[in-house]
Amino acid sequence: MFEIIKVRDRFEMQEIPDRTNLAVPEMGSGAAERAAKCEAMRGFKESVAKAERKKKMKGLIYEACCDVFGGSLFIGALVLSLWLSSII
Repeated sequence: MFEIIKVRDRFEMQEIPDRTNLAVPEMGSGAAERAAKCEAMRGFKESVAKAERKKKMKGLIYEACCDVFGGSLFIGALVLSLWLSSII
């Protein structure tokens, strides 16, 4: 049996391992394999850091919009009260 997994921007088909044998496979000592795993981990860490920065920026934008809206409501209420007091 095979499973389809998404690796970065492409889909790969990998064989599903035999579930009756629960032995942990040994890691290869090849430098190319380690380099590939480090590259994958680096990309994951960069994407997590980018998501954190994006989340922080969204929070700052939300706070700024709330401040502008609240300030405009306050100033609008002041202008309205001054206008009404001048009429009455």
